[in-house]
Amino acid sequence: MRLFARLCLLASFYLLCVISATSQPTVYTIANAHSHNDFEQQHPFYQAYQEEFGSVEADIFLISKALLVAHDSAQLNPGRTLENLYLIPIAESLKKNGGSIYRDKTRRFQFLIDLKTEASITLPVLITLLEKYPSIIHNPGIRIVISGKRPADSLYHRYPSYLWFDGRLGKDYSAKALSRIALLSESFDKFSKWKDEQQNFPEDDRLKIAQQVEKAHALKKPVRLWGSPDHKKGWEELIRLKIDFLNTDRVTDLADFLSKQNTANHTMPYNRIIRSAGNVVRYGKPELENHALDAAILQGNDLLVIEDRYGISTLNVTTKTISNRWTYTDLPQYAKYMSPYSGIKVFADKDTTWITWSA
Repeated sequence: MRLFARLCLLASFYLLCVISATSQPTVYTIANAHSHNDFEQQHPFYQAYQEEFGSVEADIFLISKALLVAHDSAQLNPGRTLENLYLIPIAESLKKNGGSIYRDKTRRFQFLIDLKTEASITLPVLITLLEKYPSIIHNPGIRIVISGKRPADSLYHRYPSYLWFDGRLGKDYSAKALSRIALLSESFDKFSKWKDEQQNFPEDDRLKIAQQVEKAHALKKPVRLWGSPDHKKGWEELIRLKIDFLNTDRVTDLADFLSKQNTANHTMPYNRIIRSAGNVVRYGKPELENHALDAAILQGNDLLVIEDRYGISTLNVTTKTISNRWTYTDLPQYAKYMSPYSGIKVFADKDTTWITWSA
C-alpha cells in the first residue's frame, strides 16, 4: 500500500512538472528564460545556450542582401550576420546532440527574430537563408518566431509553416491568425512605470497585467513582457503574474535566480558553476565544454593558478580577471593533450616557483 502511494505521488509530481509550449508553467525553470537582445552579450547565443535558456532573441537588418544582427543601425557590422552568430551555432548544436538542441531531448528552444527592416523585403531573404538549414526549420524542438516589423496578421498564413509570429497582448486576432501566433508580447511600460527594486509594485498595475495574462492563457498562448524590471524582485513579480517568458539582459543572473527557484536536480551546463558561493569568472572559448579542475595559490601574490581541461591560467583574485593563460595547443607536441582530474600543486625551490599537474 505504501509503495502504491509513493508511485502515485511520483506520477503526480511528474505530471505537475511537465510544461507545454502553450500553457502557463507550474514550475519556473531555465526553460522560461528569454535572452533579450542576446547579440549584445559577450558571447551571442553561446552564453544563453550554456545556461540552457528556453528562448533567445536577435534583431536583424537587411543591408545589401545580408542579414546583419544589431539593435540599431549604428551597431551594424558586416561580420555580425544572423548566419554566423546564430544559425551555424544552432545547427552545430543539433548535430552534436543527435537532432536535439540540448542534451535533454525533451527541451524546446524558441528563436525570436526581431525584424528592424520592413517585412516585405526582409522575410523573403530570411526564408531563403533559413532553407539552407533543414535541420533547424524542420526540427519539432525549435520554434522560429518573427517579431518587430511583422507583416499584417491577415498574411501570416502565406508564410512557410516553420515561421511563427509574435502577437500583441490585448489585440483581437482571427482564429486563422492565432493559429500562427506563438506567443503574445507587450512592453512592460504599457502597464507600469515601476522599476525601482526598493519600491513595491503598484497593485493597480499588477491588476492590469494580470487581466491581460488571464486572457492570453485562455487562448493557450504564453506571455512575454519586454522592458520589464531586470532584477530579482522584478523576476519574482513576473512569476507571481504568471508571465511565461522572463525577459532579461542579465543572462547568468537570471539563470542563477531560476536555479534557486527550482529545487529539482539540475543538469550542469557547460562552463558554469551552479549556485556558486562566490563570483563566477568565465574565460576561454564558449563553444568548448570546459571547467576548472583544481586551483592552487601562488605564494606572495594575489594570483590563483587554475587547471582546466585545456591547460592552466592565472587568475588575479583582486580584479577577478585572467592575467595569463597557457594551453596545450600552444606547443604542437602537446596539442592533443587534455588534463585529467589529477590536481595541481605549487611549490618553491630556491628562487623558482614550480607548478605541477598531469595531462
